[in-house]
Amino acid sequence: MAHFISETNARLAAIGYSDGKAFGLPINQTDLSEITGLKAIHVTRVLRMLREERICAFRSSRVEIADLPRLEQIGQFDPTHLYLENRSTDPASPLGEQNSNG
Repeated sequence: MAHFISETNARLAAIGYSDGKAFGLPINQTDLSEITGLKAIHVTRVLRMLREERICAFRSSRVEIADLPRLEQIGQFDPTHLYLENRSTDPASPLGEQNSNG
């Protein structure tokens, strides 16, 4: 779960849809269960643990990250494995396509 949230944050940040601390994620716990391969009860427990330890919270289709380094550590996530560049994007673009004006 921590790896999925960290990776989603990194990918969305690369296209301008996350500020590194929060992003929209319009899915429910059943979807998270299917994505991560965990049973729904375990998804609930992990999300509660992350919230109680003030690492991140998933509320109303929004993820809020309070401690990104800790989240990445728990999920054993290394953003360099994604080969993403920090680039200027046009947030108005539905796919976050690179702005050709710069």
